[in-house]
Amino acid sequence: MLTHRRTSLGDTHPSTLTTRHELARVLHDQGELGRARSEFEAVLTHRRASLGDTHPNTLTTRHELDGLQQLRADD
Repeated sequence: MLTHRRTSLGDTHPSTLTTRHELARVLHDQGELGRARSEFEAVLTHRRASLGDTHPNTLTTRHELDGLQQLRADD
């Protein structure tokens, strides 16, 4: 699905970013913390640029990234 969305909609389309956000959550759940962090960071950058810092989707991604960074700090 992600490949299709990237091809048809582009890497920064809101639907593609939602799929990328969900991918990052799956990576996190599977213990792939470095890959999850990279994906969350990329999504956050694009969401900030297109939606702004206070949009609910931007805040959701920021929250996920903050939680992931807190996990890494606790290790």
